[in-house]
Amino acid sequence: MSDHPFHCTVRRPGRSLGIGLLLAAGAAVWGEPAPPSPAQPGTGADRQPPPPEACYRAAREGGEDAYVCDLAVQIARDGGSPADVAAALANRALLLAGEGRLEPALADLDAALAATPDDPVLHGNRGNLLLRMGRPAEALAAHSRAVELAPQDPVNYYNRAFSLLALGEPKEAEQEVAAARALLARRRPAVTAADRSDAGADRAR
Repeated sequence: MSDHPFHCTVRRPGRSLGIGLLLAAGAAVWGEPAPPSPAQPGTGADRQPPPPEACYRAAREGGEDAYVCDLAVQIARDGGSPADVAAALANRALLLAGEGRLEPALADLDAALAATPDDPVLHGNRGNLLLRMGRPAEALAAHSRAVELAPQDPVNYYNRAFSLLALGEPKEAEQEVAAARALLARRRPAVTAADRSDAGADRAR
């Protein structure tokens, strides 16, 4: 995983993943930037992407200053839905965090959660940010809320393991890793005898 928080993808723990590898991984998994509503306005004749889209792209790709999202936040607040407001704020928070401006990033995430309080990705990202800020007890609460809201998402258990490690609870962290691994195992399609037979026939051709 990149050190940049915007390109994080879900690590899929294998059977051997334990606390040692979790520590070696070194970072929790950040949620993807939030796409804007297609109904939000564009900039017209110059064919530039509308501010919400520009903000979303900046959060996905990185390398931009957080001010790219300022207009998107204003547009969302002026006439967007609560989801639009939360998306613009959450994406600006990712850019702010990438710049090391952690307090403003946390303020944006808190405002996004005020608009959409039951978004598990926002709670997860808030937990990750609090970990970076050296506030593991608060991070654990945020990660636990993400687990409550999306109990089938292994990322939430994985992130909660980091909070528990930061609090000196390796056994509990191991349990979170095991829960994430079990959920991932359920997602893998079962390989039947017929599948193996077909694969063997393909190799023989």
